[in-house]
Amino acid sequence: MSGESSAKPPLAEVALELRAAHAALGQRRPDDAEAAFKRVLALDPDHVEALHFLGLQAFTRGAVEGSLPYLERAAALDPQSTPLLKNLGVAYGEAGRNTEALDALSRALTLDPEFLVASRRRSRTTSAQ
Repeated sequence: MSGESSAKPPLAEVALELRAAHAALGQRRPDDAEAAFKRVLALDPDHVEALHFLGLQAFTRGAVEGSLPYLERAAALDPQSTPLLKNLGVAYGEAGRNTEALDALSRALTLDPEFLVASRRRSRTTSAQ
């Protein structure tokens, strides 16, 4: 997941793996989608969608701490994504990292003040402190 390369990712291969990941999701095969997104990430370590999905997948499986590197990297690459910031905030909250959770959720709300899910989660996190 780390390491930056100046070489451009092979776009055709990335696109092929993305199609496989989306097809697997459409067929409700999350394990196959996860495998395809991991192949995307192997080809393009900065692929935000793959990072986001893999973070959510880890979180869903209960690996909250394991989800954070994926979500943090994705948010660093796409700091304007309100759903991503919300998901990062939720993961931070579940990991007991309330200050970071509030920061991520507040950034999501700054970008989209009408983002109700982030607003509710921020209120719950504030109450938990």
